[in-house]
Amino acid sequence: YTSRLFHIIKKHLPNMHGYADDSQLYVAFRPDTHVSQDHAITSIENCVSDIRAWMSNHQLMLNDSKTELLIIGSKQQLAKVHINCISVGSTEIKPVRKVRNLGSWFDEYMSMNAHVGQVCSKGFHGLYKIKQIRNFLSEDAINTLIHAFVTSHIDYCNSLLYGLPKTQLNRLQRLLNAAARITCYVPRYAHITPVLKKLHWLPIPYRINYKIALLVFKALHNLAPSYLIELLQTKSATRYFLRSNQQVLLQV
Repeated sequence: YTSRLFHIIKKHLPNMHGYADDSQLYVAFRPDTHVSQDHAITSIENCVSDIRAWMSNHQLMLNDSKTELLIIGSKQQLAKVHINCISVGSTEIKPVRKVRNLGSWFDEYMSMNAHVGQVCSKGFHGLYKIKQIRNFLSEDAINTLIHAFVTSHIDYCNSLLYGLPKTQLNRLQRLLNAAARITCYVPRYAHITPVLKKLHWLPIPYRINYKIALLVFKALHNLAPSYLIELLQTKSATRYFLRSNQQVLLQV
């Protein structure tokens, strides 16, 4: 029903992403020139105007108040940007510092600080509730609750966290360690590695690597969405008899 939107957007912008009722528009520009900034604003506003007209003709409504604007770049790049707002209908949308994107949080520097903070906040809040009733729970029940309120948040979209500084990953590791201690009735200052091994829980960096490896495996075997499959290309065999010709290697 909404596939026509993609044709409208392609007239104005090079990239968009749609998921259910969530549509995201993307445009890149050079921050050091006002011409490029003005062109980006005009492209976005014209595109939104055409989307609004299409939606109005198809008995749909664009919710201006739920529209958000995020400008992403380095600190040096953002210091050169002078975009105060964009017009969406009669509403002026001002840039925000972070936005929620399909359950993940993106900040203006793409540092994932906001996402890690939200995960830790949700996880420790869930642990606090679980700890209050821990004595009344069976082993199966505690495992179910820990997965529902802690590890599910840690593992959700964790491939986005690849390459983050160790200080960021340590915040998530502390959350995982606290969940393991509550699960196994381990004192706060006891050594945590044997507990994680007993639970078969991978540390945070390995959980991230595992998720990426799983996505790559699915993409190579046509089990992933097409936009992921298209990103990967296998390295073609050379005319020389090398051991690498017998392996499935990815083209960098």
